[in-house]
Amino acid sequence: MQFIDSHCHLDFSEFDSSRESLITECVAKGVNQFVVPGITLAQSHTLIELKATYPSIKIAAGLHPYFLDQHKESHIEALFEFATTNKHQLVAIGECGLDRSIENLSKQTYLFEQQIKLSNELSLPLIVHHRQSHDLIAQAFKRCKPKNGGVIHAFSGSIQQA
Repeated sequence: MQFIDSHCHLDFSEFDSSRESLITECVAKGVNQFVVPGITLAQSHTLIELKATYPSIKIAAGLHPYFLDQHKESHIEALFEFATTNKHQLVAIGECGLDRSIENLSKQTYLFEQQIKLSNELSLPLIVHHRQSHDLIAQAFKRCKPKNGGVIHAFSGSIQQA
């Protein structure tokens, strides 16, 4: 049996001293692939090297709402260019989404919908972050329908919302 961790931030500095042993331990227990989402434009670039170092790691590129203060308007165009150039190395677009605990929902919504469009253009699934935003995500999906599926990270809504 094969298991895939569809969302883990193994690139975070907390794992610098234990990343290799952690991956080895996971593989020994049957988890042999890991999807590491992108969170900022700069970090998405660094994931290419991580993927080359650890073949069991698959990567995505995205602009996470937690890092909204780091995302500039020009980053969406740069993300399109990066993702298009590196499409063969990506398994998804994201981590993108909406988070009501963070201010500036209009900027979050703009970035989220642009990343939906990018996933549609590249025929890649989405990794969607949400926090208290099921209704906003549903509205965004109506305006900009995702065509390639994906995962809503930490979904906690109702069966009806699902």
